[in-house]
Amino acid sequence: MSLKTHQSIWLTAMLAFCSSGCAHQTEESTPANQTTGATTLVYKYSGAVQCDKQSGMPLAQMKQQLSKAGIEVLCMQSERDGLHRIQMCGANSGQVNIYKIFTKDLAKAESDGFSNVNKLTRLSLEKRCK
Repeated sequence: MSLKTHQSIWLTAMLAFCSSGCAHQTEESTPANQTTGATTLVYKYSGAVQCDKQSGMPLAQMKQQLSKAGIEVLCMQSERDGLHRIQMCGANSGQVNIYKIFTKDLAKAESDGFSNVNKLTRLSLEKRCK
């Protein structure tokens, strides 16, 4: 058997091994998250603009969107998204409303316009939602 053939067989075997291992982990982890009470942070921009302290949707009001969808909110907080933005009255303030929910409800929350907080790569949670 040539070296090239041997390398091809080895590479194919490794890919098959890695693929089956990864798929197995994913299948096992999803149901466990749904039954163990795992939680996830989701967010939605409040719509607040600079220089207008009355703008944007308050935490409690936005929480009602989740509640109406049958999603239990464990806690909530408001933070800045961490992105740099122009400083100008009327410009988006970057304020996001963050809610802790059960991971099993993530798809429902996403269908209502919420996103997983992991998408906010520059967010620094100053206080933890408890």
